[in-house]
Amino acid sequence: MLTGNTSAIDDGLLQNFRYGGIAHIFAVSGLHIGVIFGALYALCKALKLNKYLSTIVCVLCVFAYTGICGFTASSMRSAIMCSVLSASRLFHGKYDGLNSLSVSAILLLIINPLWLFTLGFQLSFGAVVSIYLFSNTFNKLFAFLPKKIGNSLGVSLSVQAGSLPIMLNSFGYLSVAGIFLNIIAIPVLSFILVLILLCVVLSMVIPPLAPIFIEFSTAPLQLIISALSAFGMESAIIRSSGLSFITPFWYVILIAISQIINFKLPTRAIISCVSTVIIVATAILCAFSPITGTSVHITASHNGEGVVIARGGKSVIIITENSTNRFIESVINEYCLIAPSAIVVLGEEDSSFYATFQIDNLCKVVYLPPESINPDDLSGKDINYQVDFNIDGVRYKYLNGRDLLVYTEGITVGISCGEDTQISYCDLLISNQINTSLKPEHTVYFSIKDYKYNIYNYGDLHFYAKNDKINLQGILPNKESLY
Repeated sequence: MLTGNTSAIDDGLLQNFRYGGIAHIFAVSGLHIGVIFGALYALCKALKLNKYLSTIVCVLCVFAYTGICGFTASSMRSAIMCSVLSASRLFHGKYDGLNSLSVSAILLLIINPLWLFTLGFQLSFGAVVSIYLFSNTFNKLFAFLPKKIGNSLGVSLSVQAGSLPIMLNSFGYLSVAGIFLNIIAIPVLSFILVLILLCVVLSMVIPPLAPIFIEFSTAPLQLIISALSAFGMESAIIRSSGLSFITPFWYVILIAISQIINFKLPTRAIISCVSTVIIVATAILCAFSPITGTSVHITASHNGEGVVIARGGKSVIIITENSTNRFIESVINEYCLIAPSAIVVLGEEDSSFYATFQIDNLCKVVYLPPESINPDDLSGKDINYQVDFNIDGVRYKYLNGRDLLVYTEGITVGISCGEDTQISYCDLLISNQINTSLKPEHTVYFSIKDYKYNIYNYGDLHFYAKNDKINLQGILPNKESLY
C-alpha cells in the first residue's frame, strides 16, 4: 500500500481486489500523495515554518516519495497537482483542479510521450477528469441521502462511469461491486494508510519496537483481506466481449446528462435515450448474434497461447501447456460475454497436467489429451478424455497430446503446439513451429518472428469461417488488407 509494489501479493488475492473494483488502493496516486502532502503541510504549520520553506519541504518530500514508488504516472500526476496547489497558495492565486490536472498531463507527456498509451496514465487521469466533470451531476442524484454518503456515492459513480470504456478495453469486464465497495473502502483504507505510515515512521525512530508497530498497523488490513477473500468477487463482474466500440455512445450519454454542455432537458433526454438504445441493441447482438458462421480468434502473450472458437454466441477456448491462469482469464474477459462452454488443453502428459491447475474456477468443463492423468485437485470439474467430440456444433479431434483438428463450416483448423505434427491436411494451421510439408490456405504462428502472420508482430488475429470458406479479418499495421 505504501509503495505500489504488488509483486509479493498472491495472484488470486490481487485478482479478487481487481474484481471487487478496489485494486487501485495498491497504485500510489491521489489518496497516498494527498495523505502525505496533508500531513507534511500540517506538520510544517505546527512547527510555524514560513510559507516558502513549508512549500519547499512539502514538494521535495512528495517527489522523494514518488521516487520510492518508482515515479509511476499516477504518483507523478498527484505530486505535480500538489505542487501546483502549493504554488497557488504561495502566490495567492486561485487553484483550479482541471488546470492543475492539465499541467501535470503536459509535463508528464513532455517527459515521456509514451505514457499516454499506458493503462496507469489513462486510468489515473481518466478517474480525476471524471470526478471534476461528472461528480456534481451524480451528487444531485443522491441529494436525499446524508451529504457525506451522497457525495461519496456520487464520486464513486463518476469515477466508474468515466473509466468504464478504459476498463472494458483493457480488462474486458466491469466491476459492479466496485461502485459500492469504494464508498466504504476509500474512507477506511485512508485511515489504515495513515496508520501504517505513522507506524512506519515510528519504526524508523524506534527500531526495536518496529515489529509491534507494524503488526498493530496492519491488523485492520488483515481483517479487510480476510473479508474479501471469503467472497468470490468474480460473480460481481460484467464481461464485455465485443462491446468496446460502444465507447463514443457512452461518453455522449455522460456529456448529455452532465453540465459540460448546457442542453435543455428534452434534448438531454433524447440524446441519452437514443445512445442507450444503441448500446443495449449492440449488447444484445453481441450476446445473441443472428449471424451464422464460426469465428476463430488466435491470441498469445508471455503468459500463454490460445485459440477461441466462437459459434452461435458460445465459445470454446483451446490452450497450450504454456498458458497461465492470468492468460486464460484475460482471454475469457476479452472474447466471452458468458463463460466458455469448455476449455480444451493441448500438451504432453506432464504439461497438460500443469495447465489444468491454472484453469481454477474459470470453466467447469475441461477436455484433456487421452494420455493425460486425471488431476486430483480439480474437484467439481467435468474432466473429459474423448479423442473425438462435439461442442456447440463444432467437432474436435485429438491426433495426439499436442495436435488438434477442429471441423466447422466445411473447413478444417489444425492447432499444433509441438515440434513435429501429425496433421496431414488443414485449411488453417495454427502452430508454434514452421511446417513445410503442409500447404494450408492460411498459416499463423505464435512465435515465428519473420513469418507474415504471427501473433507477436501483429497482435491477435481473427478468422471467420462460413460455407466452406475462411477469411482473415482486419488490417495489418502497414494497411495491407487481410481479406
